[in-house]
Amino acid sequence: MFELNRGLWRTIRDLTLKPGATIRAYLDGDTKKYYSPVKYLAVVAALLYLLLSFDTGDTASNVPDAFSFETWKTKFFSAAIAPFSGASFVEILSLPTVLLNGQLLLYFFIFLPFTSLTSRFIFRTLNFTEFVITWMFLWAHVLGLLLAIFPIIWMLVALDADGTISLAIISLVSGAITITTFTRTFRYLTKGRWIFTFLKMILAVYSGYLLCAAAVWLIFNLVKVA
Repeated sequence: MFELNRGLWRTIRDLTLKPGATIRAYLDGDTKKYYSPVKYLAVVAALLYLLLSFDTGDTASNVPDAFSFETWKTKFFSAAIAPFSGASFVEILSLPTVLLNGQLLLYFFIFLPFTSLTSRFIFRTLNFTEFVITWMFLWAHVLGLLLAIFPIIWMLVALDADGTISLAIISLVSGAITITTFTRTFRYLTKGRWIFTFLKMILAVYSGYLLCAAAVWLIFNLVKVA
């Protein structure tokens, strides 16, 4: 279904070694030798779901309810949270955590258009569709790199009794991989300086997140009022 033999391994290799040049080549029409960004994100999401589906059997049964979309939806649409209130916006800000827990693809397909829109205005070097493709490649590859070092992450968690040290190391490593990959790519695509590229990239991500949250908040509250 995913056609894993059609350019996936070349895409992984080239995005690791030269992410900016690889995405630029794909945007310029050299698509046959590279894997589709939509399928790449879908494959990585499927692998993440597979890994996260394993549990120890002790407390897993108590976790899904707290972070399920149905639980969140019931809370948001309850009478306790008034439409267009500050509390409703706080609940919208918690929605990404819920989606990341069980609807990873839905999270990205909702979030990426807004990030691409803000990137279009901040960088002004690519069109909207090109930014969508770029962000799909980047998020899929970063998550794929984190999957590649999952055995090391698992060992850290297993050795760290209270989880404090392992959480700090995981956050540091994942943050370094994400920031480095994103900044390298956009520096190549925009021909900008490192520091300005980094700041613009951070601005594009967070402004896209806030724009997405505002749009979802408006839509959900209109539905609630109706």
